Amino acid sequence: MVGYGDVLPVTQLGKLLASVIAITGVAFIALPAGILGAGFIEEFQRQRNEKQKTMPTTASISVAAEIREFARLREEGHITEDEFKEQKAKLLKKS
Repeated sequence: MVGYGDVLPVTQLGKLLASVIAITGVAFIALPAGILGAGFIEEFQRQRNEKQKTMPTTASISVAAEIREFARLREEGHITEDEFKEQKAKLLKKS
C-alpha cells in the first residue's frame, strides 16, 4: 500500500502510477548504492593485492634472520668466513 496517512490511490491508473513511482524511487537509491559498494570493494581488493605484492614473505624474513645470525657468529669468531659463505649459499638456495 502506497500513500500517506489515509490518502491512497483508488483507481487502477492511480495504483499503477503509484507502483511505478515507488519502484523508480527504490531504483534511484538501491542501484547507485550497489554500484558504489561494488566500486569500494574492487578498490579495496586492488589495494590489498598491491600491498601483498610488496610485502616480504615469512620465508624471506626467516632466511634473512638466519643469515644475520650466521654473520653474528662469524663476527664473534665462532665460524669461519668459508663456513659463513657455505651456510649463506645453502639458505639462499633453499628459499
